[in-house]
Amino acid sequence: MTTTVFDTLDAFLATHDHDSQDWCDGGEAEAAERLLDRFDDQDWHRLRTVCQQRPSQWQGCLVTLLCPQYGAYAEDILVDMACSSDSGIAFLAMSVISFYCGINANAEGPFIDETIVHTAFRDKLRRRTDFLNAIALIARFVGRDYGMLQDILRSKT
Repeated sequence: MTTTVFDTLDAFLATHDHDSQDWCDGGEAEAAERLLDRFDDQDWHRLRTVCQQRPSQWQGCLVTLLCPQYGAYAEDILVDMACSSDSGIAFLAMSVISFYCGINANAEGPFIDETIVHTAFRDKLRRRTDFLNAIALIARFVGRDYGMLQDILRSKT
């Protein structure tokens, strides 16, 4: 049987820790991103099918990699993972979603940053009433307030 790019990424994520210095700054996340860059539709479909069945550490690595620039599959996986039964994974996914909807943060707290908005992703989320309705539940589950995100997604501008 031939090893696919998905198989390689699956094995790679199983042996790494998204909280480690090596993942964040040591090139491990970049190596995983290079694998995602090679994904075809079949790999993305398989990833979406199995990602929530993998251990939390694996899922955490995946969430830190995903961004709307990878396309619809990545966007849908992020939303799926925001609704995870694992509060840590839900929190990570909501952080990524919030960022690409324009919420940034510094020492003074969160703020709106139009320079980081992925407009197509934000607009897609605005049309997802199921996700909009789930934000309050996710917020209670992970112990965070997503009022800014709700305001952004419910506004028409």
